[in-house]
Amino acid sequence: MNSTALKRKFTGKPTVVPCSAAKIERMQRMFDESREKVLAARNEEIEKAYQKGKEDGISRTVSALNGVVENARAEEREKSYKDGCEKGFEDGQNWANIENSITFLLALHDTYEFGPEEIMTVVRKGNEYIHQANKGNPTIGQLARRLNEQCKIQLDKDDVELLRKFSIFEEGDPYD
Repeated sequence: MNSTALKRKFTGKPTVVPCSAAKIERMQRMFDESREKVLAARNEEIEKAYQKGKEDGISRTVSALNGVVENARAEEREKSYKDGCEKGFEDGQNWANIENSITFLLALHDTYEFGPEEIMTVVRKGNEYIHQANKGNPTIGQLARRLNEQCKIQLDKDDVELLRKFSIFEEGDPYD
């Protein structure tokens, strides 16, 4: 089969050159081989890039996971610290409440010779005040005012500051 190919001369005009079928097949084979080599080289580069990306990806994934684990550990340490502080505060508050209750009740017994019935009456009345204050009638601020006005007992400066901090005095601060 005869074929023709376009060829340019230096004049720039196309010229028709006859080519044999064998030459065209050889050129096609050379083109296919060249294309195969280029594709093989490209595939090899792609495979290398893929393997490198895979390795880098694993390294990045491991690094990311290490970062996540370290962040989780830091958050857990911080949470443990906060929980410990809060638990310590609660334990300290509970200890202070127990200490105050024991010393107050013993002071009533030793000073005024309160017996078990009188001490339990004071405890029940104290609990009644606590339940009323928790419901808001009377409030702790009102009880503090009553203690000040009726008994002429003033609270410690720190206790007054705590009551002021939480705006417990609704009708005006009796400690002004």
